[in-house]
Amino acid sequence: MNLILCCTPLQVLIARKIIELHPNEQFFGVMFGGVWDKKRTLYASKLAEVCSDSMNIDTGKDLKGFDFLKLMRQLKNKITHKGFDKVFLANLNSLWLQTYLSHVSFKELYTFDDGSDNIFPHPNLLREPDTFKYKLIKAFIGDKYSVNKLFKK
Repeated sequence: MNLILCCTPLQVLIARKIIELHPNEQFFGVMFGGVWDKKRTLYASKLAEVCSDSMNIDTGKDLKGFDFLKLMRQLKNKITHKGFDKVFLANLNSLWLQTYLSHVSFKELYTFDDGSDNIFPHPNLLREPDTFKYKLIKAFIGDKYSVNKLFKK
């Protein structure tokens, strides 16, 4: 089984095409989001339509401090499938996705470009804070990956 991780409606559309390109493979789809309005809910269901199994993860829109960290630590309890052949994702620098990947095993990692770095003046795909506080947070939530580690994988 393969894993596909999405954070935006555009990523869901790209994910659907990726799944089309692998017709003989099963996919577990995960949609992350902080605001579950009609649009995000619709696209989460569009992802679920093409996956053999799926789940939505609420990342808590306005959570800060310890509430945010608590929600991040609870993420590992929500993971139902633990082993995958291939993983597909766009957001290498997302703490949520890195933490999710820290609690599963996989053989191959594929990234896809959703074009967001073309919109923003300072592309951040391969950037991560290099502060003690950031490293402490990553250790607390159980995130064993960094952008560079994922990029090398």
